Amino acid sequence: MTKVMTMLLIMEAIESGKIKWDDKVRTSERAASMGGSQIFLEPGEEMTVEEMMKGIAIASGNDASVAMAEHLAGSEEQFVNLMNEKGKELGLKKYTFRQFKRSSSGKSLLFFKRFSINGTRVIKI
Repeated sequence: MTKVMTMLLIMEAIESGKIKWDDKVRTSERAASMGGSQIFLEPGEEMTVEEMMKGIAIASGNDASVAMAEHLAGSEEQFVNLMNEKGKELGLKKYTFRQFKRSSSGKSLLFFKRFSINGTRVIKI
């Protein structure tokens, strides 16, 4: 569910003009060291928001997720706060985001289908 919420927040940031698809995102040491599902980003490596989004959506990249979280909120911790705020706004009463995890479930897809108004753009990527 974390990666789905990450994609939703990225889409909202694009829609609001906070970021653009071609903005460069720099990979931190923390993001590069995530392990699990990844796109094998190196510390200091830069990719566009669009490329990072593909890495999250297609490869379930933990490294790309954390790089985008840091880009949007300054830190993974601050991004977790944003995810929890958005979750409350969407009516997630029994779910609290704590950190990026290495697995996902069918519940994530159901969540995204139900709450994402931008799902078509994510699918087009």
